[in-house]
Amino acid sequence: MNDRLSRELDGIADDMPGGEIDLGAVRTTVRAASRRLRLRRAVLATVAAAVAVVAVGFVAQAVPRHDSAPLPGTSQSPTPAPRPTGATAYAGIRLYFPDGTDLDLGRPDSFIESAYQTTAGSWLVTTFDVAASQYTFVLVRPDHSTRVLIEHATSRIAVAPDGARLAWRTAGRMTVGVLAGDRVTAGRSTPVADPRGGPWLYTGTAVILGRGSGSGVAEFDVWLPDQGDYRPTWDRTGHVRGIYGQVPGGTDLIGTVAGPEGKQVCLGVLDPKRDLRATRTACGVTPGLDNAGRVSPDGRWLALPAADPATGRPRVGLVDLNTVFDQPVLMATWAAERPGAWLDPTHMVARDSAGRLWQWSTDGTPPARVTHPALPADAPGAQGFVLPLW
Repeated sequence: MNDRLSRELDGIADDMPGGEIDLGAVRTTVRAASRRLRLRRAVLATVAAAVAVVAVGFVAQAVPRHDSAPLPGTSQSPTPAPRPTGATAYAGIRLYFPDGTDLDLGRPDSFIESAYQTTAGSWLVTTFDVAASQYTFVLVRPDHSTRVLIEHATSRIAVAPDGARLAWRTAGRMTVGVLAGDRVTAGRSTPVADPRGGPWLYTGTAVILGRGSGSGVAEFDVWLPDQGDYRPTWDRTGHVRGIYGQVPGGTDLIGTVAGPEGKQVCLGVLDPKRDLRATRTACGVTPGLDNAGRVSPDGRWLALPAADPATGRPRVGLVDLNTVFDQPVLMATWAAERPGAWLDPTHMVARDSAGRLWQWSTDGTPPARVTHPALPADAPGAQGFVLPLW
């Protein structure tokens, strides 16, 4: 599979929520990649997931300022300095761990749609079966043994920031439940008539539904389980263009909204209890139209999809969430294809357009070339990164 096709497929899961995937195109790609996997034990990129949007977000006034931290400098060109990365990666149906080991989840014709690492050291993985057009939720324990928790879902499984509360859809019903140990106990369930909508994000109190539109731009809605059955309100949330995640320690969300007269796309703090109304906006940073933004674990920094103003090539923009609503500017631009995973509050690992892995820093330190000890040498970087539940 050439690099161009890999990059085109890499954004499908981010841009098509609730299982809205072109199965005809994907089946051929995944099956071909599976045959190559068995011969080479290396997975080439098939379909990417940005991951799921989980446990990240902000409200500037709710996040303590880190005034002692140095501000980032201007954009830096990558300078080779290979070293191992601490990120867990995935490609196809295999997880790649930073200790050099890997794990095949053993699900033919499937790929990993999203994955999260809990504070207890286990992994919560959603896989998508192309032939059946269904999602499966798998627990991977610290010893790499596995247990299937949810089967036959027709949407991604949304994981709340605590790693315990879940939301999913099977056929015509949407359910929230709780993971305790290695078992999921279903809670409230509600009928859902629209076959396109399904859980996209779960705050623990609000289920954010997503679906694809004809233009490929995601649409969003809200179900508040404590207030009874789901009642569609898609017509009230048309101003929302994307959702990155949740405010740390709060219930609000961070995403993108239509700006004045619909001519701009702005950052916004969204209230899920009021039809995702934007309570604050920043209209000078021009974020990309997808859901791949990542907020640092301390809530200060947002890495979001952007574009090089000179060439239009994909880049990652860095936003200081302490100041962006007063001064809506990018603090730096990184030569990464799309946001990856935060390793800590100030360092992110992501890949460039050639599939090479780099580590970027918020303090302006030049990016460092990194390698992954478990990824095969002939694999073009990671398809995605496991997102830690901080």
